[in-house]
Amino acid sequence: MGIERSTGLDELVLLKKRYGMSLQAIARRLNIEINRAGPVIRMQALKTGILLVSEKGAYEEFFTATVNEYDDLKYNRREIEENLLRRRHYA
Repeated sequence: MGIERSTGLDELVLLKKRYGMSLQAIARRLNIEINRAGPVIRMQALKTGILLVSEKGAYEEFFTATVNEYDDLKYNRREIEENLLRRRHYA
């Protein structure tokens, strides 16, 4: 028996019990927090997250904004990252 990867749903159930919030209320709170995060964290949420609740068009808006901001960040950092990789002679 190996260690199972948590889906996060068990944590949501614990939050629901602890704070007496509905799953929809918890999902809305998490949505507010993820929208405040930087593009790297939001991209990770897109790649590995679980969609709990979505108002019409909210996921599409989040997806588009996240991908655009992440692409801008990677474009602006490209030269910096390439220079850093060229200096890594010891790794």
